[in-house]
Amino acid sequence: QYFENQLDEPRLDWGSRKSRRRFGFYLEDTDTIVINPFLDSLDIPGYVIDFVMYHELLHKKMGVIHKNGRRRSHTALFRAAEKDFRDYEKAQNMLKQISQSM
Repeated sequence: QYFENQLDEPRLDWGSRKSRRRFGFYLEDTDTIVINPFLDSLDIPGYVIDFVMYHELLHKKMGVIHKNGRRRSHTALFRAAEKDFRDYEKAQNMLKQISQSM
């Protein structure tokens, strides 16, 4: 829906432990998206997992910028692209609530 079939499907996996800091991450070397197991619950709306997947697919698409010895992945361009997600505000609000309850 968002990437017009221009990205190869990554490997998907649930993380091995719950984290308060990250809802998911993308491993470029194995082309794997790992989702926080806290989200593996019927209480979590589908649009939240969809957003986390979208966020991680943006990492796959946009890559990482190395500048002045620092690694940057959440650039202004990345943040603008995040807002293209259909339920962006709703997902952000729910993730804040989830984060506070963990």
